[in-house]
Amino acid sequence: NCAGSSGPNLNPDPKKSTIKAVPDWYTDPDKYIPEGMIGSRASETSRDMMIAEEKAQNAARGALRLQIKDLGETGNTRFVKETGLDAESQIVKRFEGGNESASSSALEASRVIKSDTQKDGVVYRSYVLMVCPDPALETLRQLEEDKELMAKFEQTDYFNDLSKRLAK
Repeated sequence: NCAGSSGPNLNPDPKKSTIKAVPDWYTDPDKYIPEGMIGSRASETSRDMMIAEEKAQNAARGALRLQIKDLGETGNTRFVKETGLDAESQIVKRFEGGNESASSSALEASRVIKSDTQKDGVVYRSYVLMVCPDPALETLRQLEEDKELMAKFEQTDYFNDLSKRLAK
């Protein structure tokens, strides 16, 4: 090989055959994500099959992390806006702590439910769909154990939304 050679292109322009080979669960992931879970998909490439799979899983896990952060911030904001009086700041703190705990445990419980790795020449392309428990639902379970906080939380629209999702 020449010293100037940079190796295979790991991100080639898609061919019709590449697009046709994309798994159906990748193009419509919501259909495959179980109730009570959140999901994320990713696709990555490498010259090594295992590295392609690992990169795809890391990318999907990163997207899950962002979703969990968004869910937590939205829940905290809605809870604070509806019951966040200065005198009750301790209650908000306990809610935030519970939410962070639920988010951490949800991400630890993440898992791949669908994967497919394909080879095109010397490049492997890996597709993954990962899920983890919805941390907002776990937060609700934790809140149910805290009677004082739960009494305040039950008065919010956010609680009603979570209760409906938990019932499903």
